Amino acid sequence: MAKAKRKVGRPRIPITAKDRGQVTMLARIGCTPPEIAAVIGKGGMDWIRERFADEIAAGHEHLKMNIRRMQFQRASTGNTGMLIWMGKQYLGQTDKVDLDTTATVKVVFSSDDKDL
Repeated sequence: MAKAKRKVGRPRIPITAKDRGQVTMLARIGCTPPEIAAVIGKGGMDWIRERFADEIAAGHEHLKMNIRRMQFQRASTGNTGMLIWMGKQYLGQTDKVDLDTTATVKVVFSSDDKDL
């Protein structure tokens, strides 16, 4: 009589379209893989990171796009702080002040100095 094969590892967790949509929406608001895993309730952080890498990346890119759009809106209304920040980010402007700290020092010794 042949022995039945034992299955190794944990049982596979099914992924639904609802799960993918939920992961994407959570990533769009900046949730991290541990936070997404807590909400989804399936698998752990590593499982979420592996199975939903594309959804998480797309959601985080969407979040960055929204932040950038809001920054441009604030800058276009004359928000000075945002204009300064965006100038630094996009135009290479800095607050750095270059100081030339070179100096010339002339030291003269004469033969009258007895302390030398």
